[in-house]
Amino acid sequence: MYLEYYNLTRDPFSVSPDPDFLFLSPSHKEAIGSLLFCIENRLGFAVLTGEVGTGKTTIIRYYLANCDRERILPVYIFNPDLTFNALLQTILSELGAVPIKDSDLYRTVQSALLARAEAGQTVVLLIDEAQNIPLRTLEQLRMLSNFETSREKLLQVIFIGQPELDEILEKHSLRQLRQRIATRAVIRPLTADETLAYIEHRTHLAGGEAAQIFSSAALREIVHQAHGAPRTVNILCANALIACIGYGQKQVSRKIVREIVQDLSGRAGPAFSRFGFGLAAAAVILLGVASAYSIHSILPRPESGAPERGASAPAMHAPSPPSHPPSAGTGLPASPHANAEKMGTAAADQKTHPGSPQNNPGQPEPLRGVTVRDNASRSLAEKTAGTDNRDQPSPASVPSSSKNGVTRKVRRGDYLTRMSLEVYGEATDRTLSRLQNANPQIKDPDLIYEGDVLRFPEHGQ
Repeated sequence: MYLEYYNLTRDPFSVSPDPDFLFLSPSHKEAIGSLLFCIENRLGFAVLTGEVGTGKTTIIRYYLANCDRERILPVYIFNPDLTFNALLQTILSELGAVPIKDSDLYRTVQSALLARAEAGQTVVLLIDEAQNIPLRTLEQLRMLSNFETSREKLLQVIFIGQPELDEILEKHSLRQLRQRIATRAVIRPLTADETLAYIEHRTHLAGGEAAQIFSSAALREIVHQAHGAPRTVNILCANALIACIGYGQKQVSRKIVREIVQDLSGRAGPAFSRFGFGLAAAAVILLGVASAYSIHSILPRPESGAPERGASAPAMHAPSPPSHPPSAGTGLPASPHANAEKMGTAAADQKTHPGSPQNNPGQPEPLRGVTVRDNASRSLAEKTAGTDNRDQPSPASVPSSSKNGVTRKVRRGDYLTRMSLEVYGEATDRTLSRLQNANPQIKDPDLIYEGDVLRFPEHGQ
């Protein structure tokens, strides 16, 4: 949901094993080459191991997505906690045969494999998380090597697992299976340079540039903390991007990365753990709402006056949308449990001055009528908790009443569009422009301040 914020076309740091994002480090190339060598030459058994999160499953998904289905019939097992007979039944089912009694199972599978070989097809059994295969099943798997002709194996078996698989295969009871393994490959953690290239590779495929989204210090911190595990890189980057929205920044800093690491390790400081992700979660939700609807389509029409905080209001027809679409800003509520309306109308009581979002083109644009705090002058905890108002300028002096039209005092939760609806029954660009002309203290129509008194002139003025 943060794609629009960073101008990305797709999620670059999903933890799902998306083969489109496969990054080929030297060890990943070696692993794919070893796998293909075993399959193309019908050697029988191969083993591919690697630490958690190094990309083993992504390689398998890449192979499944790109193999020639005219010549290759893959059988992918991702839950290997099976008996040997259950495994044979699965193979038989993938070959299109009807399940049969266990007593005839072995011979039937052999006949089905021979028929596929005569048709020019190679059957490949890929067993993911192979370290979880029951020991008894592993002991019997050597029998699959008997599925062969005088020149080649009828079934190619690829074990994919964590380093524990190598330890299991060293057991004395598995020595016959171990002797039948034709190739082995190990996926090693990424080096520092490979990790940087990995981040740039995935960001580029998503339509962005890593150097623009992450500061150089943030990239170095991610490299240091990930220890070469692509999955950890994805988790750190994805969380950092979300937290960066919460801070109202466009570029991830080292500070943000370190706070993410602390949070994921359960050692987050009180300010960030309490406010940072609440703000970030609210921002991401708000981005999703803003991308799907015009802000006017979700505004309630109160019967009279501004509703009290938390009060419900009847639904209304959506008025004309504003001239520019709403987008996420820094005016977000501190609580991650706030509803969508409160997120869009978080009240703050600080006037705009140099360094505020509207004077900084690098900051996201706030919603129409929302008040925001100054990121440059206060810590995140102070901004979200609202505990420090010492540097707040006094609101502009406005008459409390007017002979022509009516006046309204801005209350917590109000925004300009709602107040226009209350008075005029509409909230168009024309009415909002009239309100700005009648209230010169509104320097930016997107910002109003609690406690200000606004003049609403009669129609025609």
